Amino acid sequence: MPRIEVGVDVYVREPQRFESGCISITGTVTAIDGEACTVAAYVARPWVPGIGSLSELKTVTVPLAEVGRQIGTPVSALSGRPGAAGYAEFTRIARSWGCP
Repeated sequence: MPRIEVGVDVYVREPQRFESGCISITGTVTAIDGEACTVAAYVARPWVPGIGSLSELKTVTVPLAEVGRQIGTPVSALSGRPGAAGYAEFTRIARSWGCP
């Protein structure tokens, strides 16, 4: 199992247990204190038609056992511009979904 440490991107399992009404909590671990970790997180809330997402950036402290390592390629590592850093990974992912 990958190690959770400061600077690592994580997600919170069952986020609604820690933030009422949210659908996901993802972010970067900023501190670990015993069995708890603090995450600089993006707290996603459900999409509201006509309004958009009622999401926010905030600091969340949760039990260390409730976080997992981020899966996949971060959006910040992708680019849709030919020749730009991240374009090869972007096209690889697009092809895996059947795009030319």
